[in-house]
Amino acid sequence: MIHIDPGGDRYLSAVRGVGVWPALFTSGIDDFDFAGGKLYGVTNTFPFSGRVVRIDPVSGWTHPASGPVLPLATAYGSIVLAGETLYGTARRRAGRSRTLRVARDGSEPVAGVSAGVPLSEPDSAGCPRAPAPPPPRPAPPPPPVAQVSTQERTEEKHGWSFTVLVLILGAGIAVRRLSR
Repeated sequence: MIHIDPGGDRYLSAVRGVGVWPALFTSGIDDFDFAGGKLYGVTNTFPFSGRVVRIDPVSGWTHPASGPVLPLATAYGSIVLAGETLYGTARRRAGRSRTLRVARDGSEPVAGVSAGVPLSEPDSAGCPRAPAPPPPRPAPPPPPVAQVSTQERTEEKHGWSFTVLVLILGAGIAVRRLSR
């Protein structure tokens, strides 16, 4: 068992060994992928066909998943899960390697995706998803711009006009008194 928590102090190190059992389902598993707390692979030791198997990573208990039967092949490797769909590559089936798409719940028939030269050891690797980066911080709002309404400007003009008028009248009265 490998520690796959990126935040843990033993990340990607072997934590402990787990034996898979029973042998009827485990001897033909060449690769697996992880989903929903379980490992999923394809065994070719099921009588006369391939079967999707579910493995409990803690206990090692392996049993066929309810669902589709795959064509007989020398082995299935390169197991990749995408949601409820499993993709597996048969090393050699009818002289070719074949990648198949399998609905884990059996809701769709097994379908061929591609075919190529026979393969010796097909394998697939995956990495735990990195946590999503935090969303960018919103830009700070621009500083408020002092806006003066036209009504405020008009009132200010009236206020200054009144002040100027008072000064003029006051100056006129002062001049009159001085001239007497």
